[in-house]
Amino acid sequence: MFDPIISLVGLTIVAVTMVDATITTISLSGAGPISGPVGHVVGRLAMHGSSRVSKNASILALLAMFFTWALLLLIGWTLAFCGSESAVVSSTGGQPANLISRVYYAGFTITTLGTGDYVSQGGLWQCLTIIAATTGFFQVTISATYVFNVLTALNERRTLGFAVGMLGDSPSEIVALHAEDTSSLQDELQRMTSAMQAAAIKADSYPILAYTHVPNEKYSFSKAIATLAEVAVLMREVVEKESRLPESVLRPLFQSAMQLISGHTKEVLAGKKHDCDIRPLEKSGITLQADWDQRLQSNSVESIRRQLDAWLRWHNTDWGAIY
Repeated sequence: MFDPIISLVGLTIVAVTMVDATITTISLSGAGPISGPVGHVVGRLAMHGSSRVSKNASILALLAMFFTWALLLLIGWTLAFCGSESAVVSSTGGQPANLISRVYYAGFTITTLGTGDYVSQGGLWQCLTIIAATTGFFQVTISATYVFNVLTALNERRTLGFAVGMLGDSPSEIVALHAEDTSSLQDELQRMTSAMQAAAIKADSYPILAYTHVPNEKYSFSKAIATLAEVAVLMREVVEKESRLPESVLRPLFQSAMQLISGHTKEVLAGKKHDCDIRPLEKSGITLQADWDQRLQSNSVESIRRQLDAWLRWHNTDWGAIY
């Protein structure tokens, strides 16, 4: 039962776990090789659950990652303290601890509880106890920081979804606002572009944000991104050049939205028609291009809309949600 090889296996598990946690929480380069798949499986399952479960998909994926790290640390340090019979002994009688007691010792060491029922014996095992406590404290610290950053980013996404939902029920309604107050709509879209750019940066740093889901479609982040991209499409393809917003506004608006949906457009449905309702534009009095209907049926526009539809379906909705 007690073998130095077992101890080496345990230390390897600890090392891999700490590397994975560090990559995920500190490196800002995405999820680690362990937490990434765990978060993806739990996040996707949660998104297909009830509305109460799906709206907390990112949080559930986050908890699954933390539980995985804690479990692997516990297993790793338990195995590490199985390298010698005298690695962990009773603090009163000095008797070698059994396997369950070593699990207990590893647990209270990495949680820094230090109850003192069992102690390590020998310089090597005492040093490993200090390292175990350090890894536990480090894990708690970086996890708390990660939670704060993720929750902040989630609230920012929901704020953007709410803002777009309040602006109009469809892309054509939002574009129609251009007839009422050009400067206000331009300022609002520029603020939303900045919010999308920040969201795109944080999406790369915290992939778990991909499971952001708001059951109320009017205020959902996924619908907001598709809506803003479609606003840029309508401005370019339907509204006459002299009446539309400048490209200095439309280009970053469109590119920011498409940057966010990249990576979620694999399930493109070829052949599906993506109709839109431009009646709000016709009623607004904005000058429309004479061939706007042909322009909206072009391959380039259909390609964009198929990507937006794939993004929406990844979030359990579809093209009909934005019109």
